[in-house]
Amino acid sequence: MPETSLSSYYNQRVKQVYNHLLEFDLSSSENSLHDFRVEIKKMKAIMKFLKSVYPKQKLKKSTRQLNSIFQEAGEIREYQLLILCHSVFPL
Repeated sequence: MPETSLSSYYNQRVKQVYNHLLEFDLSSSENSLHDFRVEIKKMKAIMKFLKSVYPKQKLKKSTRQLNSIFQEAGEIREYQLLILCHSVFPL
């Protein structure tokens, strides 16, 4: 079966998620974590679209997992920003 534009886009997002996660794991870079979260947001948008097109499909588990990952990455990002603020504006 030929790959559709949507599946191609989704596959690109998955690859980018892994790439940014690996980059963050190796460097703990603020940008790689930000880029990781942006890719997760894009995947969440795909899931939302799929739910509207295929309402009977069971996508809750995948959506819940993406939301959980996004939230956890957000907490890490908050700590990064707190550390950055503390280094710029020491107490």
